[in-house]
Amino acid sequence: MKWILIIMILSVVGNGILFCIHKKSENDHSLTYMDATKISLDAVRFCEEKNLFEKKIFANFLMRTYLTNPYCGYLASEKSFPNVFYEFSDTIDYVVIESFERNDLFDSIRKNPTFRLVKRFDRGISWCEIYEKNL
Repeated sequence: MKWILIIMILSVVGNGILFCIHKKSENDHSLTYMDATKISLDAVRFCEEKNLFEKKIFANFLMRTYLTNPYCGYLASEKSFPNVFYEFSDTIDYVVIESFERNDLFDSIRKNPTFRLVKRFDRGISWCEIYEKNL
């Protein structure tokens, strides 16, 4: 009886480990969250270095939070981005697209000749693209 219990415990633990190692999805309950966190930080730093503080930026929930809330720890200083929107409009200057936060508009923006890709970050299966409106 003791051996059966040991085998069952090892089987459950082993399957859990294999699931974590081989699971290739982007979410906050798998090991890929580290890649997503790193590229998000890279994207925020890019926006800071390019001084996009007054530009109108279209982004999904997480990136909007990272760009507007200094308490998240992504911003290098207390200075945040006041013009980050969830609604897309003709006045948008930049678009930040992350592979782990989908939006139906992203595919059309990526194909839109009005915007051009200015930076892409890749890490593992995660990626982030930043598009700039053509002048």
